[in-house]
Amino acid sequence: MAVRIVMRAGKAPHTVLPPEATGAFGRVGTFATNTGNQLFANAVYRHLNTPDTQILTDGMSLQQPGVTPADVERLNAEAHAVALPLANAFRPDFLEHLNRLADLVEQLTIPVTVIGVGGQAPLGVSLKDVNDEVNQATTRFVRAILDHSASIGVRGALTAQYLVDLGFPADQIDQIGCPSLYDYDARPAKAPVAPAAQASFAVTLTPTIAADARLLAQNRERYPDLLYIAQDYKDLRLLLWGEPVPSYPEGIPATPDHPVYQAGQMAMCLDPRTWYELLAQRDFGFGTRFHGIVAALNAGIPAMLLAHDSRTLELAEYHSIPYLPLDPAQDYDALALWEQTDMAPFHANLEAGRQAYIAFLERNGFAHTFAEPNPEYEEMLAGLEYPPPVFPLGTTAQTFAERLHWLWQGPGPDARRAARWHQPEFRVGTGEPPYRPVEAAIDRLTRLVEKQAETIKEQRKTIAALEHRVTNHHNLLTFRWLRLLRRKTK
Repeated sequence: MAVRIVMRAGKAPHTVLPPEATGAFGRVGTFATNTGNQLFANAVYRHLNTPDTQILTDGMSLQQPGVTPADVERLNAEAHAVALPLANAFRPDFLEHLNRLADLVEQLTIPVTVIGVGGQAPLGVSLKDVNDEVNQATTRFVRAILDHSASIGVRGALTAQYLVDLGFPADQIDQIGCPSLYDYDARPAKAPVAPAAQASFAVTLTPTIAADARLLAQNRERYPDLLYIAQDYKDLRLLLWGEPVPSYPEGIPATPDHPVYQAGQMAMCLDPRTWYELLAQRDFGFGTRFHGIVAALNAGIPAMLLAHDSRTLELAEYHSIPYLPLDPAQDYDALALWEQTDMAPFHANLEAGRQAYIAFLERNGFAHTFAEPNPEYEEMLAGLEYPPPVFPLGTTAQTFAERLHWLWQGPGPDARRAARWHQPEFRVGTGEPPYRPVEAAIDRLTRLVEKQAETIKEQRKTIAALEHRVTNHHNLLTFRWLRLLRRKTK
């Protein structure tokens, strides 16, 4: 019998969706707000997907409200284990999700393993000093995980020290980096060479960082062949529908009239393969998003990370990825970054990281495709045709986008589309799903009509009974009136 694993992920690698369905799912996309999540989720899926393993993705429902005791019973009965690939989960804006995951894990009797997790803090700030509520939630969550697994897999030394500071034993904390760098699509990055006069660059930005607007503007002015690879679900709405993003700092592409959008120098990839293929056509990648840099390395081009917080710094140090701490006041020139990029430490460290990751999987009882390959699945993946990268709408983007925006009407209606919706393999919870297939709507209305028909039938019986009583009363009153009339006429 195959081992059945329920895994936290928006979708499986073999699930091919159009960009519209990808973006509409859950209102934040199957990639859970940031396409970087798809890189490590795909990697973990493929690493655990041996010929004797069945993996069911949860559509990110394990961390959502509405998980019931029946769902817990179903998980315990139908799954052999739960795998939780996580990112920077120890942070204030993930607090509710973290507590809900702890609620769930505490009720499970099957193994639950966290495959990669980290904290988030500004550079130079201890994770433990960020937020007491996060510390409490992290303590509860990690305690629940260690009650269900041999160890917890963390991103690097900063998170490992954080958990030790919270009181957890160091020998139950394994540093494994990010599984996305152990993906089978990964290729060793080329050593940097002297760039041609018309070198092509790929920049990856964190839209909430104001300094990234300067990074983009200065390098676009210097190097015409510059492509901005976006990652956020809000960017996808902008590209697909022309939906403005008012929360972005000035200078970050946030409207269809931005010069980068108008020039077609912005793109978003919704599957790892298309991301790698697009970046393989570039000469050099740089910027502040970790998985944007990972995608460049997996595509086989040199790249430089500008680390802006503890999560990016921790991963860069663990994997020996070329990086510089981000200084908002500094001018970063793409060509200068390329010239100082040394890929040798990354190459030298990659296999050691892979072996540490494999040891973690084995410690926690997972079979894996490093030892038990699944060539049939990989061949099937190779034959799939994923949607191409999403680019701006063209030179007349503003007018076209305004029309599409009128048709789109917002994330709520789009999430209720009847056609081409995404169905996770193992969804839990009583909450409203992020899609409403027309068949479900018809079933719901049919049940409502049937219920109303029964109600009408009962009401008709009541009315008939009342009419009968009224008739009887009328007859009785008529009889009494006639008898009284006869008495008066005698």
